[in-house]
Amino acid sequence: MRAVVVHPGMDVRVERVPDPGPGEDHGAVVAVRLAGICGSDLRTLRTRRTAQRPGHEFVGDVVAVGAGVGRWRPGSRVFGSALVGCGRCAHCRASDPLRCHDGSRVLGEGPDLPGAQADYVYVPAADRSLHAQGTFSDATALLLTDALPTGWAGAERLDVGPADDVLVVGLGPVGLCAVAVCSMRGARRIFVADPDGERRRSAERLGAEPLDPLLPVPEQIREHTGGGAHCVFDAVGDRESVAEAIRSAAVGGRVALLGMAVAADTPVPLRRVGAYGLTLHGVICAPSAIWPGLVPEVTAGRFDLDRIVAAPRPLRDARHAYDDALAAIGGAKFPLRP
Repeated sequence: MRAVVVHPGMDVRVERVPDPGPGEDHGAVVAVRLAGICGSDLRTLRTRRTAQRPGHEFVGDVVAVGAGVGRWRPGSRVFGSALVGCGRCAHCRASDPLRCHDGSRVLGEGPDLPGAQADYVYVPAADRSLHAQGTFSDATALLLTDALPTGWAGAERLDVGPADDVLVVGLGPVGLCAVAVCSMRGARRIFVADPDGERRRSAERLGAEPLDPLLPVPEQIREHTGGGAHCVFDAVGDRESVAEAIRSAAVGGRVALLGMAVAADTPVPLRRVGAYGLTLHGVICAPSAIWPGLVPEVTAGRFDLDRIVAAPRPLRDARHAYDDALAAIGGAKFPLRP
């Protein structure tokens, strides 16, 4: 089969690799219809030291299952969780592989679990790692694998509600999903900060109020709200954005650092956190733990998300798709179609 292989030096190739088998009794093989390029795939391009097969966001059709798989059979239309566990421990049985006793894993993040930017992907613990696609479009199902659950989990952690003024810093797919979820939860006002005009327009279509990219964000937020945002989401994760998010929060505010965006050495202005009585939340979630609350809302039509996903490129054009994603055109998710 074909698969994207990222080599050191930002060298993205499509190569021939062995087809996966169903592996352990509880695993499944999925023929990929759509695979996403995530921000975490892009962040590791410059630092990768060994070849890796990326991709933890996928939609497809089951083609083979292990003897222990009960929910799926060949032909099942599914989307997958970016994060998987053993499927057997108490946490996995409770649909929370992030707390797996054997340690959670992300598809495409290690040599023992190749990613989904390929013709086929092997999925361990398939009964708990896959969800029926139902009537969802491929684009909406793709967002349910990672970006939308992360935005949902952040809004739940911050308990966003009708009395809250919200700020979202960074309008990639995760930031835009956070905007959509906060709008659905009835936030009083949602402000967004991003230097890219098309991204700001995308957020505006979701109900947000863009801030002026030429003026300091904390000062604008204080002017608009009379003291700062009650809930702040940082979907960038660099030194400037984290500091900006914390300086924009009101006294007693809540701040969410979304996903894997935050670099390991990013400093946090703790004096400000203490002086303002802020609460910081790191938000990395297991999508399968979020699906029970989120999927019914998507099914009910509470979100208009397809426009967040760009038109797919063929798998053979993966290099160009990565170039588009690096250019961050409009904050869109850039998918590959095998």
